[in-house]
Amino acid sequence: QVHNGTGFLVGPDLVLTNYHVLEDVIEKRIAAEKVQLTFDYAEMAAGRADAIGCLLSEDWLRHHSPYSPADLAPDAGVPQNGELDYALVRIN
Repeated sequence: QVHNGTGFLVGPDLVLTNYHVLEDVIEKRIAAEKVQLTFDYAEMAAGRADAIGCLLSEDWLRHHSPYSPADLAPDAGVPQNGELDYALVRIN
């Protein structure tokens, strides 16, 4: 199963993305070794441009905060402290 998401390089080896993008990895339903990050990906009219790929480091999960049930259902209330939907991960 392929999951796609976006993220930002916020340091030489740190990527900030959403918790929901890596939720299955954080919750150990998918092995971290199967995650590949791609930088500078672009699709051109003549085909795909070169991209840079990398993997998560051994100590990949630096910090995270899950999303709120309110993000999934409007009648679930408002997000609480600590429900920020982010993951800060280290890459190799």
